[in-house]
Amino acid sequence: LVVIEPCPAELELLQRAVAGVSGVLARRLGYPAADAAAIARAGSLHDIGMALLLQNVAADGRVGPNERHLARKHCPWGEEILSLAGPDYALAAQVALQHHERWDGRGYPLGLKEDEISMPARIVAVAAGYVSARMRDGPGDGFPFAGTESRRPDVGAFDPRILSACLDSQETLSAEVERSLQSRPERANPCNCLIGDAFL
Repeated sequence: LVVIEPCPAELELLQRAVAGVSGVLARRLGYPAADAAAIARAGSLHDIGMALLLQNVAADGRVGPNERHLARKHCPWGEEILSLAGPDYALAAQVALQHHERWDGRGYPLGLKEDEISMPARIVAVAAGYVSARMRDGPGDGFPFAGTESRRPDVGAFDPRILSACLDSQETLSAEVERSLQSRPERANPCNCLIGDAFL
């Protein structure tokens, strides 16, 4: 395994956007400011495990069955990395491990469902989905579950309460993504490296 070189600034911007959206959703759901900030930080680090990949995957970017299987390990890898960082990163470690669990129990790596998944991880999962859709579809679309029936995602992946908060906060979330994307970092941060959805 190798640690990938510092990620491009554009990918770090995506992580910043996930952090910002996670914080907005947490506040919308009634978390105090300090707790919402902690969830936002966890959102910025949720994919840190993706910084560890086999060298041949990092080199050419090709994605086959073996690479997809390997990439699913980014959740426990992220938990391990953040656990080693100390107790201040315990929440972020939990989110890194659980952010691909699904409300209906069909996620990974543990197959948790509903309230078995921590609330911060459920918040970050919706935030990451929103940012991914927003970046894919452009301004005005956001999370496509608000659109036509044919464009609705598999809502079984997400906590319905958080989806509702997301729908109720579209204007604020869109502004948060725009703010994050306009705030270009001075240098790339390897700790915020994000590898694209093709692996997931």
